[in-house]
Amino acid sequence: NEVPFTPDCPFPELYPPYLVFCSDMRYLDLLLDIGTDVVELSGDHFGDHGPEGTLFTLDLYDENALPYYGGGRNVEDGRAPLLLEHNGNKIAFIGCNAKGSDYYAPADENTPGAMPCDFDYLEDEIPRLKAEGYVVVMTFQHVEYYSYEAQPDLVRDFGRAAAAGADIVSGSQAHQAHEMAFADGAFIHYGLGNLFFDQYHYCADYACDYAFMDRHIIYDGKHISTELIPIVFVDMARPRPMTPDEKKLFLGLIFETSGW
Repeated sequence: NEVPFTPDCPFPELYPPYLVFCSDMRYLDLLLDIGTDVVELSGDHFGDHGPEGTLFTLDLYDENALPYYGGGRNVEDGRAPLLLEHNGNKIAFIGCNAKGSDYYAPADENTPGAMPCDFDYLEDEIPRLKAEGYVVVMTFQHVEYYSYEAQPDLVRDFGRAAAAGADIVSGSQAHQAHEMAFADGAFIHYGLGNLFFDQYHYCADYACDYAFMDRHIIYDGKHISTELIPIVFVDMARPRPMTPDEKKLFLGLIFETSGW
């Protein structure tokens, strides 16, 4: 979830002068109703309501037993991988914001927020997690590009995570879905697109109307498959699964862009 919860979140304006985001408290039910198990906090707008809003949101997640990663109460909390075990599988989630700006990723020793990427740390931590038997899921908040092609800085940074040993490298930043790749044994999806976001009919050729949910299958301590679930928006907030014909066209476009 990219934005903080606040008890006084105002009704949204259609054309606000500044992009300052928040979620009304009642929208926590959306995360709970869809069965959220883990929350990524590397998003650009997590700090939009200052440290107070960030800490309020973290308290809310703790109260609802929603573990998080990619951001936190300080840099130590934010950089720590989230370690889970399920049906004998050990899974580590680790994430960061790669924009290189403390405006988007302010977490430091005394400040809460999204975690800035530290590739020296990642290139030590990912192999350590792999040596301990974890399937490593690395997610990025990165620069948003309105294209199906992954731009060079995405390819570079996602590739570094794969080379370090991550099993899955996924982009959470994209408003328009991006291509995919395999590298160093990792599945890379450079950008999933929107999930619950108000860009219906916003992009050229309505490209932001189409996105992915990726279902990763982990069995016997290994990532063995990924099911691609294409979705299409029907209004400013609600996606639905694509029809077979829609799916054929969209996947064909993405696979062609990926060089498959």
